[in-house]
Amino acid sequence: AEYLLRRERGMKPDDLKETARPPQTLFAEVLELQERLLEFQEARADDDEETIARLRPELEEAQTRFQSAYDDLRDRLRDLFAAWDRESDRESVLNGLAEVVGTRGYLRRVLMNLAQTRAS
Repeated sequence: AEYLLRRERGMKPDDLKETARPPQTLFAEVLELQERLLEFQEARADDDEETIARLRPELEEAQTRFQSAYDDLRDRLRDLFAAWDRESDRESVLNGLAEVVGTRGYLRRVLMNLAQTRAS
């Protein structure tokens, strides 16, 4: 997808990061998650087992939910590539690719942060 965007639009990897914004609902979910991660990290630093036990299932559920959203984007990419191959409205396909690439990168960073926090 990134190759196609570079080829067709002359975009560089940094351009994709700057132009693709995650959907507002996803952004709001991530902000809530960031609060939970910070609370979890503080609880670990303070050896607050009660808070850790309360937050652990929330973080596990968030991991599952965000991983599912990430995986769903793979299916959307597959559909977009099929549309490209059918020579559908190519501009719409490129817009969809840019959105998916940006959102996947964003979700990948969220998932890495979540996994690192839970593991430490």
